[in-house]
Amino acid sequence: MKTKEESVRKLLQMAAYVAILAWGIRTAAYPISVVLIALLLAYSALPLPQWLIRRFRLGRSVALCWTLAFLFAAYCLFAMAVVHIGMRMKNNFPIYQQRAGSLLGSIADYLSRHGYSATQASLQAQLWPAQTTEAMLSLVPTGVRLLSDLILTWLLSLLFVTMLLDTERSALGRNLSHYGRDVQDYIAVCAKSGAINSLANLVVYLLVGVDFPVFWAFIYFFFNFIPNFGFVVSLAPPIFLTFIMYGWQKALLVSAGVLITEFLTDFLVHPRLLKTALDTSFFEVTLSLMIWSFLLGAAGAILGVPLTIALRRFANTPRVTAVQEA
Repeated sequence: MKTKEESVRKLLQMAAYVAILAWGIRTAAYPISVVLIALLLAYSALPLPQWLIRRFRLGRSVALCWTLAFLFAAYCLFAMAVVHIGMRMKNNFPIYQQRAGSLLGSIADYLSRHGYSATQASLQAQLWPAQTTEAMLSLVPTGVRLLSDLILTWLLSLLFVTMLLDTERSALGRNLSHYGRDVQDYIAVCAKSGAINSLANLVVYLLVGVDFPVFWAFIYFFFNFIPNFGFVVSLAPPIFLTFIMYGWQKALLVSAGVLITEFLTDFLVHPRLLKTALDTSFFEVTLSLMIWSFLLGAAGAILGVPLTIALRRFANTPRVTAVQEA
């Protein structure tokens, strides 16, 4: 009887510990997310300085400087490309507006012919209410805060890369390297499958004639690191733009093409790569996204799977072995 009572008491204590831990994570979700995203970026950038050290026999400081220079140049090129495409979109906005107006007019005529009273102005008011502009303007302070967060994240990721390169003298770096080994494999798998799918999407965009095909392919590559629903966010804009510019036929072609490439990559390429590197199931990925998105918010969608993989490695590693390897 006492054994059963002790088991129940231990179970209740464990549930209380989990609830307190979950409350603490949700309360401190913002700083935790910044630190963890910085660590994820460090794992992503780590192969470059390691390759420079092995290939050219460079010192850690020199390899780190070259890595920073390369990443800064890549970031500047991407920012310039985004600004250039934004300017082109701004110049094309009257055309988009005109095509959207014609489309709304056709929809209003169709609804009126079938007994539904609708006008182009009413449809436009429903799709683009006056509050939308105010809401977009209210996002400006958020954008400034995100810029400051980006600077802080990059500085923290630089610190983590330095620790991961100097595992001989840094105990924290040794532990991060050990428990993040599977996370690096996961990032490599996502990068390979995302690159393959991005190239396939680029071919579809070029064949159909979608505006800014290279840009949408790059967007897909980055959103590919958000499992299960990242592809929806990245594929919706080019499909919608094609629908406005060329009508539903070409939009349907784009949708069919990218869905076929997504299906082939998700069910053939990605599982094979993931099975080779890690033993991770679809259920585990979905459950981790639900739990970590609840605890960390939007950042949990990016960090969910890497966190689960790292915690699984931590749970499966004997403490004595971990200390010896550290």
